[in-house]
Amino acid sequence: LLFCVLSLVGGGWTVIQRRQDGSVDFNRTWNEYKEGFGDLHGEFWLGNENIHKMTSQGDYSLRIDLEDWNNKHKHAFYQVFSIEDEANYYRLHVDGFSGTVEDSFAWYHNKRSFSTPDSGNICAEISHGGWWYHQC
Repeated sequence: LLFCVLSLVGGGWTVIQRRQDGSVDFNRTWNEYKEGFGDLHGEFWLGNENIHKMTSQGDYSLRIDLEDWNNKHKHAFYQVFSIEDEANYYRLHVDGFSGTVEDSFAWYHNKRSFSTPDSGNICAEISHGGWWYHQC
């Protein structure tokens, strides 16, 4: 089961993460990030294995939508998006940036391996969640 958004530019976007109100704890294990967790109607992580399988079957783009506490919207768009398999620690690949924010995502996270609090990465422990950390 996937959550898709058809109303954004280009339509047909598969949502891989939603965080909006802190109702779901993202301080999870490697296996939980691998399989996915949360509620598709609320906060969730689709799962690294699902994201890998999806992005390894064709050309995918990534759009990151941000909304601040004043309801101001910004976005980042990457023409190329994929993550590698578990054997390669779900390494992230993004390229071809455009958007209404500075491109810090690619600089900090591109070609980084995914890590979680239980995988021995101090960044994940400090941040209480899994991500493609560059440094703390």
